[in-house]
Amino acid sequence: MRSFCVLHWFAGEVFGQPSLNSAMQEQSDRHWATVTRLPIEQVREIRIAAGVSDDSAPPIKGLDTTMLSKRDQVLVVAPGHQACLSVLQRNANGYTQVWAPAEVPRSKGNNEAIGGGGRICGQFSSARFDQDGLVVIEMPVNNYPFQRSVPVRTYRYRWDGHTYNLIEE
Repeated sequence: MRSFCVLHWFAGEVFGQPSLNSAMQEQSDRHWATVTRLPIEQVREIRIAAGVSDDSAPPIKGLDTTMLSKRDQVLVVAPGHQACLSVLQRNANGYTQVWAPAEVPRSKGNNEAIGGGGRICGQFSSARFDQDGLVVIEMPVNNYPFQRSVPVRTYRYRWDGHTYNLIEE
């Protein structure tokens, strides 16, 4: 049975039929179009601008199109173990990325930098816009699999008209 699936997938690619990944992306686009009430074509445009092609897998994990609609900005959480987030802005040519966090911020404590410095992709537990227009990222402080509750460190970023900057707390 497994060889039949591989042959079917290969034959579909050769003869121009959509791949399993593109069918999954199309299903995801329909889901996010329902959730956001945007046309499916616009959801696809956002997904592609965020770097998730029709042939990649898995689909996007999160999409916020409402909180910063007055700025024509959307927050996209890209898929996979390298999950990353980015803020896209709509302009005359479609969507372009205006911000993505490059690395985990360093926390100040006892006059020393604690943690941080590594890639933020794949490490955060949630990302969202809040009512004040800030990007809020929560990251687990530690990642012990048997811990009942995982404490998080929260980072907030404010828009300055060009990019998002970390708010020192």
